[in-house]
Amino acid sequence: MFLKECTLKNFRCFEQQTFNTDAKTVLIEGVNGSGKTALLEALFYTVFARSFRTSQLAECMHDQSNACWIKSCGTTHGIDWTITRARSASERVAKIGQQDATTKQILELFKVVVLTAHDMTIIQGYPEQRRVFLDTIGILSDPSYQSLLSRYRYTIKQKMALLKTNTSGSELDIWSERVWILSKELSGKRAVLLERIEKILVTLDTSRSEKVSFSLLSSCVKHASYEQFLAENMSIITREKMYGKILFGAHFDDFEITKNQKNIKTMFSRGQQKILLIFLKLAMVEILQHEAIVLVDDFITDFDQHNIEKYFYMLSERSSQLFITSPISFNDFSWLNMKTNSVKITL
Repeated sequence: MFLKECTLKNFRCFEQQTFNTDAKTVLIEGVNGSGKTALLEALFYTVFARSFRTSQLAECMHDQSNACWIKSCGTTHGIDWTITRARSASERVAKIGQQDATTKQILELFKVVVLTAHDMTIIQGYPEQRRVFLDTIGILSDPSYQSLLSRYRYTIKQKMALLKTNTSGSELDIWSERVWILSKELSGKRAVLLERIEKILVTLDTSRSEKVSFSLLSSCVKHASYEQFLAENMSIITREKMYGKILFGAHFDDFEITKNQKNIKTMFSRGQQKILLIFLKLAMVEILQHEAIVLVDDFITDFDQHNIEKYFYMLSERSSQLFITSPISFNDFSWLNMKTNSVKITL
């Protein structure tokens, strides 16, 4: 999996520009606001049809433009491809070559793993950020995962509609059971991903004498059947009807990261949390069997030189291609240019 070239039109600060990315490592340097993050954001958008920075389409468009366009050219397992994503207020376009394409089809050719300062929310933030982290791994590694998420969201939407109209009886019971069934399946997949991450971290960070542990917090995985769940949680169903809200399901899932039974959110320093986040992303790449392009945005360049070099090579060795941005000139890292097959983009 390798990206050779990318062209952006009316995306963020770029009116139209083509970037040569034909190297194992792509070094992107420039002052703040020059477009370093925008370039990584465009690659992320090519894969997922959304930004990792904003949910507002207008913010991704150049000046007063009403549409943006991204074309990426690369190769995967000897197959050359061109992926085009275009977006306007009224239309979305996704193509592989000249043919319309789905995100699932694009993921067969092009996968990205992003590491940014915002990802610290996986450790410090709310449960939603941790669910998104697990679900992103699931979508990238399991073709059936996106379908399961879609079915779950549809089921939640249908049940909410019934609760808002004060519907009760068998119809609501049917949808409540569907929520539980899909929640158990989805939460089960998340639990398996956490187990894999925990095992991978042990092999990645052999310097730690005590392992970091992950525990899924879910209301649905521990019960063998919906009847057993109801027997222990009938009050939840009653309160749902009373308040018109869904009070159980996989959309309440969270996970806890601990060491010596202490939560790392309060136990680890910010520097230790950043290192753990790097290992979480490395574990993500391992789960993808190294078939991913890693995008690192101003994240490791504020470590000391020893750790910059250490984590750079860990990321580079495990990814099929590495993009890394820095507000500092890469000329200051002489070891980098000497030891890697790289191309530099200066913005």
